[in-house]
Amino acid sequence: MRDSGKESVDAFLEHRTDYINVGKAAIAQELTRHEAHSVLFHSQGENLYFYLYKHLNATPEEFTNNQLTIITYNYDRSFEHFLFTALRNSYRLADEQTAELMRYIPIIHLHGHLGLLPWQGEGGRNYGSGDRLEDVSIASKNIKIIHEQIDVDEDPEFQRAHHYLSNTSRLIFLGFGYDRTNLLRLRLPKESTQLQVFGSCYGMTESETTNLKFKFFRGHATLGRSEYDALNFLRHSVSLS
Repeated sequence: MRDSGKESVDAFLEHRTDYINVGKAAIAQELTRHEAHSVLFHSQGENLYFYLYKHLNATPEEFTNNQLTIITYNYDRSFEHFLFTALRNSYRLADEQTAELMRYIPIIHLHGHLGLLPWQGEGGRNYGSGDRLEDVSIASKNIKIIHEQIDVDEDPEFQRAHHYLSNTSRLIFLGFGYDRTNLLRLRLPKESTQLQVFGSCYGMTESETTNLKFKFFRGHATLGRSEYDALNFLRHSVSLS
């Protein structure tokens, strides 16, 4: 890969499918190293997850009224781990009670994930465990590469995503690269005049954001400034109340 001129493992594997298994293992090994519980619960004032939780936070009886669905192409499990931990400790809940509440915030990993967390089911691994070969194996088996043949009409995660997307009134892209294949696979509603679209555009030029706005969103989207990361984009451009 080093001599291929490709900027990511995903891009390299598009044409070097002979390395698909070792490539997935490399991705899993690198990402599992960054699963650190202490990092998630650090710097409350500048943490995206704390900001989201502040707007989701409610008593267990009222928490089910939240209307958030997470659809992600990322493999990492940090948000579900953070939310589960925060809920459990906010209200002194048992794991089973917390897991039940988590069902009301669907988190859909379109390209797989790094393994189920203990409260999600058997055959997974703890958050932060990634040093053993067994952990890397578990994580890599659940990964899909962007250029793999994925039938979005048959894939259960894409079917769930399409269901929620077709029934939402507000869509917010955070930290998204707007890859054309990924956007097309979402099958965003084309004729809906009720759908509000917001998107962070950290590091993008004015020309790139203008092209994105009209090419994929028919000019109907509120896109963030290039200097706004996901957290600052939410704070300045989107009302979560």
